[in-house]
Amino acid sequence: MYRATAAVELARNYDDDKTMGHIAGVRGFRLLLLWMFALFLCACRADAQATARQHLAKLPVTDKHDIRFGRLIVNGETLQSRIFDIVQDDYGFLWFRTSDGLYKYDGYSLRSYRHELGCFYRDPDGSFWIGSRSGGLDRLDPSRDTFTHFRHESGKAASLANDSVNCIYRDRRGQLWVGTNDGLDRLEPAEGTFVHYRHDPRSADSLSHNGVYSLYEDKRGNLWVGTERGLNKMDHATGRFSRFLHDPGNPHSLANDYIGRILEDRSGILWVSSPKGSGLNALDVKTGEFTTYSFHVEEPANQSVAGVATMFEDQDGALWLGTIDRGLLKLDRERKVFSRYAHEPGNPNSLPHDTVNSLFEDAEGVMWVGTQNGLTRFHRRLLSISTMQAEEWACTTT
Repeated sequence: MYRATAAVELARNYDDDKTMGHIAGVRGFRLLLLWMFALFLCACRADAQATARQHLAKLPVTDKHDIRFGRLIVNGETLQSRIFDIVQDDYGFLWFRTSDGLYKYDGYSLRSYRHELGCFYRDPDGSFWIGSRSGGLDRLDPSRDTFTHFRHESGKAASLANDSVNCIYRDRRGQLWVGTNDGLDRLEPAEGTFVHYRHDPRSADSLSHNGVYSLYEDKRGNLWVGTERGLNKMDHATGRFSRFLHDPGNPHSLANDYIGRILEDRSGILWVSSPKGSGLNALDVKTGEFTTYSFHVEEPANQSVAGVATMFEDQDGALWLGTIDRGLLKLDRERKVFSRYAHEPGNPNSLPHDTVNSLFEDAEGVMWVGTQNGLTRFHRRLLSISTMQAEEWACTTT
């Protein structure tokens, strides 16, 4: 009897151990699955980060000293205004939009026209369009020195959308486009009225934001609109827009939604710059994918003002970048390197300031560089021959 009872007890203990072992095995298997799933998530995250890094083209920056910059002297002193735009008219005169107003330069003197400018555009017909920060839009006929004014008028729906004008552009169809703080306008010249294109939160194919800061027409006739929140491509037939926005989960998307300048180069690449973050994007228009180019040692925060203020492709196809606090950059696409020209304290022949707002090349191959501390120039075509000798050129104001 004792042996039978002991046998039953032993059997029970064996069954209990077997049950506990089974439970422990199930728990262990579940823990193993959780551990494997965690590893899978980490691998996916690392792979996504690696993919994102693959589309950040972090190019080396080489400091160069083969340009000696010449300064503009006005009444015996260097011009220290901030230079935002540089254009040349049909007569060869240069026009400068500065923090002190609009100037016309004839090679000997500067003539002051007006103050409080938001943008300045040379029309292919020879006239100039002037956008104000709060005074609307003006057309200047330089041959007659006459102005035509366009203003926002309360109660008139077809008047200028807003008196704060940020950019102006005439496309190959002859249509004049005006970017304002309240959307995009198209001028109807016969009536002097405007057609408005605005952001509509209910429509995904409307303008992505009403703050319009840049306009550009590519070789295919597409109108590109840069806004405070994203890049837009307009369909002329429908008046609707395709949007290109920053997507944190997509390494091929726009790096920053704040668009400053747009430029298509000779090879058909659409360059999109931003004054914020890394600042430079290249769009493959066939795939709709962006590559971000960086010239920073450490990547700035996405909203920090550290990017590109202006872009320019010279007559030989080289891409020049005016940056914020990083000087003047030239992109060598074959060697995949940036050449940098910076301000050197104590060197009057260096760049006047490391923030470059405007770039222009005249018919003689002279590059004009507008900075936060005045205007400078150099002969680009002489760089391959010898070091450019610095020069100062004097003028008076009228």
